[in-house]
Formats: sequence, structure tokens, C-alpha cells
Amino acid sequence: MNRISKILIASAFATMSFAGASYAADGAAMNWPAHLDETLATFDQNFNVRSLSDTNNDDDFADVDGLPLSAGSVQLVQAAIRANEPLMLRMDERGIDVNDVVNAQRAADGSMTFWLR
Repeated sequence: MNRISKILIASAFATMSFAGASYAADGAAMNWPAHLDETLATFDQNFNVRSLSDTNNDDDFADVDGLPLSAGSVQLVQAAIRANEPLMLRMDERGIDVNDVVNAQRAADGSMTFWLR
């Protein structure tokens, strides 16, 4: 391979690495508790419900996404859910008590997983 080809391939890999890091940072910001309440206030997609007890049944694999947020963040998340009337109605239909929500995480497809205590 000649030098020009090597340089082009190296620059392509470098560009992909930066793009991936940027995408990961955007995804983390979307789920970070500071932005999670903003996301939930207008959320209108499908959602899943998981229990914290489901995440701790297997000692070899604990689902860290299902860990409860800090008490202050939990209050913000619950307040944002309460402010979103259509979401509240759908949660009520499924028998979900908002006071039991201790975490939420948005998936790449736009859906949300709510973690309940």
C-alpha cells in the first residue's frame, strides 16, 4: 500500500472515532438526569416497565441501567411524568404508580424504560 492510501485510511478511522464519541456523548446527555426530566415532559412514544428486583436476580450480571437515581433526580423525573398528561394516562391504564418510578432510560428507537421500586 502506498503512503497516500495509508494516510487516507488513517484519517477515515480517526474521523469515525470522533463521530462515535460525539454520538455517545449526545446519547449520554439525553439520559443524564438533568435532561431526562425535559425528555419526559414531552415523551409520547412506547415504554417498557422493569422492576429493580428484576435487575438483581443474577449475581453475575447486574443491570446498571436499572439502578435508582439520586433522590433529587427521582423527584424531578416523577414531576416531569406528572406534567405529561398523556403519559400519565397511559401509565394509569397500565396500573403504574408514578411514585414507584426511580429511573428512566430512553432507547435508541425512542422508547423509554421505566424502572420501578
